Amino acid sequence: MDWSIVALLALLTLNAIASVAVLRDPVATPGRRSAQLAIVWLLPVLGAIVCLAVASAHAREGVAGSIATPYADNAGGGQVDAATSAGDCGGGGSDGGGCGGD
Repeated sequence: MDWSIVALLALLTLNAIASVAVLRDPVATPGRRSAQLAIVWLLPVLGAIVCLAVASAHAREGVAGSIATPYADNAGGGQVDAATSAGDCGGGGSDGGGCGGD
């Protein structure tokens, strides 16, 4: 078998794997998927490697994000101490730090 045929088959396999990874990316919007697929097929090796890396990072974020986000209800993006936001009576209130308005 000629080396150019082997290289072409390897390239097609890499692009196919990258395309499947892009299509299964849980974070990507339809427009982003289209752009990534175009990159995979128009920039043969580099595009596939970059899109595989992006899809892999998104997959890790999706798994970690669904498990390790105890502050998911915080729309501001910063972490909020659950005890402080629940009113743990740590002080600083209008009553001088006491609980229950003592």
